[in-house]
Amino acid sequence: MTLTIKYKKEPDAVSPSYAYEGDAGLDLFSNEEKILPQNYRATIKTGLYFEIPEGYVGLVWDKGSTSLKKGLHTMSGVLDSNYRGELKVVLVNLSSRPIKIGKGMKVAQLLIQKVENAVLKEVSNLSETERGEKAFGSSGLSYNPVLTESEDNPEIKENIGKKEKRKEKDDYLSEIKEELSRPKSKTSRRKIALKRGLKEIKRKIKK
Repeated sequence: MTLTIKYKKEPDAVSPSYAYEGDAGLDLFSNEEKILPQNYRATIKTGLYFEIPEGYVGLVWDKGSTSLKKGLHTMSGVLDSNYRGELKVVLVNLSSRPIKIGKGMKVAQLLIQKVENAVLKEVSNLSETERGEKAFGSSGLSYNPVLTESEDNPEIKENIGKKEKRKEKDDYLSEIKEELSRPKSKTSRRKIALKRGLKEIKRKIKK
């Protein structure tokens, strides 16, 4: 059975669409231009109005490409079946630089899912489980998070490069100090210092 979703749009808005056969989410596009400074959030108009059937809900999710490459994240997500207003996407810029949202730019995706309206019942006790009240991190970490460089984020590359240079300098100076601490006589220490070259040491420190 095919589910029909009714929608209307403003004349210049881009219609929602599945990019590939088998995709779960309908692509949503911006219907305005806006600049998002870093760590700033704003609503982005889509120019779309939906009629979600009763018993279903529209869920707004990130697009992998905009999350990874631009650092954009969606902060609102529920399109109820009784809402008839314009769908606006709340975006936050988590990157380290301003991002321009262009008109017609893909900003999010909409998943249509079936929902159940629950009947709530207040009780004095809940059933016991093996986990119980154990909360965040109770099952331990199953991975080792690693910071990776991104070709689309030169700031990350620059910061990693600076850290590597600082470590190189620290290792170099540690070797010098270790060698200078080994000899017992002042004459031996002086010879080693001259051999390594004080000018070379100063040059590396100033870099």
